[in-house]
Amino acid sequence: KATGGNWNTTSSWVGVEKFYDYWINEANADRHVYSSLSALLQGVQVGDVVQLKDDQNTYETDWYHSIIVTGYDNNKGYLFCGHSVTAEDKRLDSLDPDQKYRVIRF
Repeated sequence: KATGGNWNTTSSWVGVEKFYDYWINEANADRHVYSSLSALLQGVQVGDVVQLKDDQNTYETDWYHSIIVTGYDNNKGYLFCGHSVTAEDKRLDSLDPDQKYRVIRF
């Protein structure tokens, strides 16, 4: 709901860790952890929320960003969207191959 030009949001929607905690602990969603991009590409499904891990300690928490797998294209493979225009229907295989990933599956 918008009020005075500002959006009221819940921390479980905008915070990566709180989003994960809610869906795993409160809503009993499935979780999967992958140690590489190739492993992720073998196990991911359209509709999954993929969270990215920061092993460089650049961010406040290890898990710093969420994306949604939005489709599959025979030529491009799995596609994802994030909360920016530059991440609209981007190829999932364009992510860091050595990063760790976790998936929330509804």
